[in-house]
Amino acid sequence: MDLRQDLGGTVDGLMPELKDLLGQLVAIPSIAFPDYPKANVRRAHDLIAEELRKSGVGDIRVLDLPDTSPVIYGRIPAPEGAPTVLLYGHYDVQPSGDESLWHTPPFTPTEQDGAIYGPRGRRLQGQRGGAYRGVAGRSGASRRWG
Repeated sequence: MDLRQDLGGTVDGLMPELKDLLGQLVAIPSIAFPDYPKANVRRAHDLIAEELRKSGVGDIRVLDLPDTSPVIYGRIPAPEGAPTVLLYGHYDVQPSGDESLWHTPPFTPTEQDGAIYGPRGRRLQGQRGGAYRGVAGRSGASRRWG
């Protein structure tokens, strides 16, 4: 089996779990603005940190920096001479604004034509969830998440 078939099979096998993860992330209103509950940002943080753990990242750290949400840093050491893979993104979202202007409820994951809609559905958070699992499933590279 060539690498493409192997990778395609791996992605297909992970798809139900990844869609569930994306649905969980979409449902968390992790709005990092004044007057919004900080607990929701922490819920998104905790879910992502747990996904990293489940993906095999043993070295996970939280970096508390001023005036920002906690930064999650994760690392899997690579074999000597292997390349480093760095993934970066954020887990907070903008306020939803006038919800009557949305085609779907903003914090309800809604699947239409194979796409999941919500604040994270088409943004980096959804892509990153797949990347965590995909990279963690491969060997030979140093993996850092944050």
